[in-house]
Amino acid sequence: MGRLQTNKVKKVVENFHSIQSVDRPELVTCIARTLEKLGREAYPIFIQVNLSGKTTQGGVREQDLFPLLECVALQPGIKVMGLMTIAPLAEEEVVRETFRKLRFLRDRVNSSGILREEVQELSMGMSDDFHLAILEGSTMVRLGRALFGERVK
Repeated sequence: MGRLQTNKVKKVVENFHSIQSVDRPELVTCIARTLEKLGREAYPIFIQVNLSGKTTQGGVREQDLFPLLECVALQPGIKVMGLMTIAPLAEEEVVRETFRKLRFLRDRVNSSGILREEVQELSMGMSDDFHLAILEGSTMVRLGRALFGERVK
């Protein structure tokens, strides 16, 4: 699957209600330019935060979250609806701690006042761990395999 490429942003913005994988300033800038050209405002995004530390996984590193949010705050057409993360395949307590950390980060973002509006959503939890995510405050889960079954290769 991979990261959202900037050359695909126009198609994504035209065809989808929101983007859940924003993770770098150049993507934010590209989305903002595209929205301006299309005359759209208040386009919802989620900032993907990499809390696992795995370099093979997308998302902004925790220490780079606030600089990325500063970039987003300068773009009037973008509205941060929430934060998103993917938990590592690990034992239950590690997974729950990852989800707790994202909730804590959302609360820090909101108390900082860096954005015009509070961040409401937490997109965390997939087919294998959504029940743990809900226990830790998830407001949105991604259940592809649970609903549609395994991918056919």
